Amino acid sequence: MEKTPETMRLCKAIAACNFASRRGAADLVRAGRISVNGQIVRDLSTQVGPEDVVALDGTAAPRREEHLSLMFHKPRGYVCSHADMHGEHLIYELLPPEYRQKHLFSAGRLDCDSEGLLILTDDGEYAQKLMHPRYEILKRYLVQLDRPLDAAELARLRNGVEDLGEFLRPLSVTLAEGEKEENCYWFVLNEGRKREIRRLCRAVHRRVQMLRRCSSGLLELGDLAPGKVRKLSEEEIARSLCPRAVPGGK
Repeated sequence: MEKTPETMRLCKAIAACNFASRRGAADLVRAGRISVNGQIVRDLSTQVGPEDVVALDGTAAPRREEHLSLMFHKPRGYVCSHADMHGEHLIYELLPPEYRQKHLFSAGRLDCDSEGLLILTDDGEYAQKLMHPRYEILKRYLVQLDRPLDAAELARLRNGVEDLGEFLRPLSVTLAEGEKEENCYWFVLNEGRKREIRRLCRAVHRRVQMLRRCSSGLLELGDLAPGKVRKLSEEEIARSLCPRAVPGGK
């Protein structure tokens, strides 16, 4: 289909259908999970129009009057995926039955060994704002190390390190005073690259013993128990999107 004022690129259409963020949409297309008018499409440059039927795994995009967004406390030992070839435990297994058939996806990920705040949503535009660095939505992590950092090591982390061809630099690293556990630090990131905090700590010869995402913008995990989920209000969604904001100013 040629591009016209009424058409849009396939990945944008997938996000508009609430199947995934634009970033995740490309993976769905490459995997052959997206069809247009009953035909599998793998070309990311495909244009679709308002009359075209976009489907994920054969299920056409549902029509919704409102989006659904959830706060989920991801426990350790679970992966942020709908399927895993290695047989790992999936976060979606923990959702209450009423949410399991929804087209939810995670707005950003936490690795298997990490825990904490994860936002699940069917709103591609909301997810894009949460994840893309240009929106400057800061995420705060509580990190426990195997031993404390000295002044030189803190300075190195704050100045950034090169790892696997990438320059990694947190917005801030500070001692987490008053925590029950020893050797805890607050890391604040704007852009969460794959295993970024673990890679940073490895560069100063430290092992991460616990990593917990505690906030997104001004939305905090609070006392939500591991493995539990609750629906976000419009006010909480707005708090999660506060740019350059961190609870308590940490």
